[in-house]
Amino acid sequence: MNEERESVIHQRINEIGRESFPDSADAGWRILGSEHVGSYSFVEAEATLATVEYPRVVFVLLFGENDQTTVVGCYEGQSVHDGFYGGDGIEYGLLFAKPDTSDEWRSLFFEETSFLERLGTLSEHERERIVGDKIDDICQNGMVVGDIADSWRVLRFIHDEKYTFVECSPDSLDTESQRFAIVLAFTESGHPIDNAAFQFLDESNRWETCYTACPTSVIREWEPSFPELDLQWPASGGLPLLIENVQQVVRSPLLIVVLLVLGAFLLWWFLR
Repeated sequence: MNEERESVIHQRINEIGRESFPDSADAGWRILGSEHVGSYSFVEAEATLATVEYPRVVFVLLFGENDQTTVVGCYEGQSVHDGFYGGDGIEYGLLFAKPDTSDEWRSLFFEETSFLERLGTLSEHERERIVGDKIDDICQNGMVVGDIADSWRVLRFIHDEKYTFVECSPDSLDTESQRFAIVLAFTESGHPIDNAAFQFLDESNRWETCYTACPTSVIREWEPSFPELDLQWPASGGLPLLIENVQQVVRSPLLIVVLLVLGAFLLWWFLR
């Protein structure tokens, strides 16, 4: 089966590249390697033209019946001196994901392929040392809020077996929020991997998501480790949005007063 997939991939790689990077339609693509997990193939490739700004990408292909392929996502690789992810100086991050696709392939990329270093279990002391040495890089490169300031300071750590919640603050005073946080995992060689970032909203006294860089299955693994933080996730529409709106209404003081008055009226009605 893999030989058939490899043949299809080699035949279609330029088409896959044009579909994923329509602004660089003239670029050819050279396959560097591929890994197959279940119905998915992860194809590492590089473009032959500099119009594609990424030195490497990993196309995520879903194989259906009769070897029909669908590009469901893509990871971009950036050359870095001391990469957070790759041991060979390539740092991978999610470039795009096709809407309405399963989270499954994102979990497989993290857990079943060799593109990322395996997670390790470093001591709390070692994690804090690494973060202390790299806090500016972690916040600037690993968080979408990283352009707020050039330098950051750590306020506190919360650890569980594999993950660390790092609360930090930018040295700049020109920001609406002075408290940010990032959830990190660590590879066996000690590279920190960002999973999500938050900012603290004083007016609502809660942490609100800036972004998430990991699949839902990974979030479910570390989210219970930080229950006291009351982390708030962005609603994606539909039922999640409805649930969030209902929760906001239920927490309304006015609604509580109305319900108490209604309850008292019904009690009076039945007892009269």
